[in-house]
This record gives sequence, structure tokens and C-alpha cells, in this order.
Amino acid sequence: MPLSSLLSPNGGWLVNDTCIIHANVAIERASNDIMSVDLVNKKRSASKAFDNEAAAAPPLSLQQHKIVKREPNQPIELRDEEMEAFFAIMEAEVALTKPALSKEVKDALDRIEEAFKMGPSLFFKSERTPPIQQAFQVVTCNSPHCSTFTGEQEAKLLAMKEMFDEMPERAAMAINEKKVLNILVPIQHALTNKLNGSLSKLKDAESGIEKEERQIQELKAQIRSLRDQIRKAEEKKKKLLEEQQVSLNVSKELQGKLEELEKKRPENEAKAKAVEDEMKMIAAEWSRMKGLISSLKKDFN
Repeated sequence: MPLSSLLSPNGGWLVNDTCIIHANVAIERASNDIMSVDLVNKKRSASKAFDNEAAAAPPLSLQQHKIVKREPNQPIELRDEEMEAFFAIMEAEVALTKPALSKEVKDALDRIEEAFKMGPSLFFKSERTPPIQQAFQVVTCNSPHCSTFTGEQEAKLLAMKEMFDEMPERAAMAINEKKVLNILVPIQHALTNKLNGSLSKLKDAESGIEKEERQIQELKAQIRSLRDQIRKAEEKKKKLLEEQQVSLNVSKELQGKLEELEKKRPENEAKAKAVEDEMKMIAAEWSRMKGLISSLKKDFN
């Protein structure tokens, strides 16, 4: 990460999960020509170190950034431009003192980078795991000829190596699980189709049950209506039976009287004849009396 890409010069910076704390530092050249950074407590020493580094910066940096010297007891209040100049100087010094990678380490990193350009599935199918493991051995060795990384970088590489060593087994397990899943997919598809068919039949059955239930309710309503009609008909029948019984009793009574009259018919016929004869006699007498009255009336006229 270039120091010039830091976002804020006000007391602390957070870039790519790395927190850089604002501190007063003095920069010295070690005997092995590698940059070392020592924390100091006094602002005066920090100001002096800053001025020394500013003086050692390339001319281009001095032209672009104005370095202001301060008195020993003057508080350090660096402006944005001064902070950028300071970081540019530190970056240049680090670049000059950074050790170069050995060819073996560089080749190992190239092999690892090339491997990571492939997808995991394609890589593990290509059987290139052992060479990459050897490459990780090269970049993570502790011998002086290959210790070209910082402690943080070595820790990250070791973590990557451990993770990479576990990946073949994990990839094999994932591939086996994928094969099992590929076998299960058509089975699941077939079961899904059967389930959908069963659910469709179930839905049809539910629809049929609802239809039959409606018909049953209609028939029950009809039965209730018929029962009501039957009850009314039975009541009417009972009433008619009562009337019939009354009529039967009357008929029997009349039949008895008729039979009695039938027994008396000869006598009654005789009486009727006598009555008829009597009526004829009365009519004849009535006629004579009428004629008598008429004749008497003529006599007085």
C-alpha cells in the first residue's frame, strides 16, 4: 500500500483493514541498510527527524512540497501537504531499502499466482496440487536466502499454505457430495413430479368431495322436505281415517235403518196404497165439494 494513498492525515488512518496510528517518529539508516522506525516521546526529536528526511528527499519532492522547519520547542502541527511530503519520503526510502525477491521465491510466487487464476474445480482436476504445495514450501521457508517477507506477510503465507493443504480433501469431499447431489437431482425431480401428480389428484378428490357434500346437503334438504310432506300427509290421512270412521258409523246406522225399513216395506207399501187411495177419495170429495159450492153460487145469482 503506497503511503500516499492514506485517506486522512488527522491522527489515524484506516486503509484495507489496517489501522495506522499518528505518532512522532525518527527515521534512521541501520547498518544492514534496512529502514528502522523508533518511537520517540519528545516532539523536538520528531521535528528534527522530519526535517532530516525532508532534506534527504529527491529534488522533485522538494519542489512539490514545501518543508517548514520549526523551533525545537514549537509544537508540531503538520499540514496536509507536509504529511504527504513525509509519507512520500518514507515510501521512497522503503523502496530503496526493500530487499529483492530471489529467483526461486519469485518463480514460486508466479506458479502460485498462475494456479489461482484457475478455478478450484479445474485446478484440483488437473492434478497440479503437489507442485503448488512445493511452491508454498519455498515462499514460507525460514532460511536466510528466502526470508524476504515481513513478519505479517510470512504469517499470511503460512495461513494460506495451511489452508491450501486442507483444500484437496475439502475439494474431494465437495466433488463427491456434488456427485451424490447429481444422482439425487433426477430422483428428486421424479419425486417432485409424483408429488405434484399426487397433489393434483388430492385437489381433484377434494373438489369431488366438496361436490358430493353439496349433493348430500341438497338430498338431506329434500329428505327433510319429504319428511315434512310425509308428516303432513300422515296427519291428513289420520284425519281422513277419522272422517271415514264417522262416515262408516253413519253408514252402518243408515244401513240398519234401511234394513229395518226394508223389512217394513210391504207394510209401508200397503200403507202407502191406502194413503194413496185415501188421497184419491179426498180429491174426489174435494172436487164434489167444489162443484157443490159452484152450483150454490149460481143459484143465488
